[in-house]
Amino acid sequence: MVGSAQPFAAEPLLAERYLRYQPDARDYLRLGDFSFFRLQPERLRYIAGFGRMGWLEGERFAGAASFDLTEESALLDRLQPQLASALVLLGVDPWGADLRQNGQRRRLQFIERPVAAADAETAFTRAMEHMLER
Repeated sequence: MVGSAQPFAAEPLLAERYLRYQPDARDYLRLGDFSFFRLQPERLRYIAGFGRMGWLEGERFAGAASFDLTEESALLDRLQPQLASALVLLGVDPWGADLRQNGQRRRLQFIERPVAAADAETAFTRAMEHMLER
């Protein structure tokens, strides 16, 4: 990936999200000299197999579906109680959810994606049911 990175002040919900995914980084945040950076992609090289490679231009990412931090936080509050105690919900996005189980991160992909925040709870439940059927 080629792009530019700019420092920014992370709002509390973003710092909480970061620490859900990287709990060991809590000590770094306490040091006071840790900074958050936002990467603005300009080009992305992909290799998808023999003879299948190329570049994607950064503009393709500009309108990518996403949830804002408030929407994600509300989803976490509603979905976490539905999970077994061994599962921790780390984050939810329009394509799926990230879970931690026994110290390992797992990706739960929604069956139909991307989904709007209003439909994420239903998509999550369907994906969990599908996962359990396997």
